[in-house]
Amino acid sequence: MGRPAMVFPLRDQSGALKGVHARYVDERETPKSRTLGDKKSAIFATSDALLPALPALIVTEAPLDALSLALAGYPAIALCGTSAPHWLHRACAFRRVLLAFDGDEAGEAATEKLAPHLASFGARVERLTPEGTKDWNEMLQTAGRDALADWLAERVLSN
Repeated sequence: MGRPAMVFPLRDQSGALKGVHARYVDERETPKSRTLGDKKSAIFATSDALLPALPALIVTEAPLDALSLALAGYPAIALCGTSAPHWLHRACAFRRVLLAFDGDEAGEAATEKLAPHLASFGARVERLTPEGTKDWNEMLQTAGRDALADWLAERVLSN
């Protein structure tokens, strides 16, 4: 699309590539990102993020936030927004799910909308909000990897 961007694969529940999410890295403010393909049925996932053995399934808005959490030792998925694909409730069923959306009104609204839906399928849903920053990438940049890892350990591993 003529602009430099980081590109993230979007995969469905079987792992099939359904599209890509591009986060622009140039000086232009808008649009910040663009998604090509079938975003409604796919997510971005860091390695092992959907494994049932993890202490929690962590759900973020943006791939950069999922990568920031993974860098701190906590695999995560990103919705590339706040709308979940139709199959996410099955991946969350009977699991602890941390909705780690941005610490803003949109993140709160997304939590209020998605939490009851996931809970109706047996998920134990909690809100995980970045402390003192808007999102997880900003918290990583501000606090550093080790501090973010310690902060997450207190919240993710304690329950």
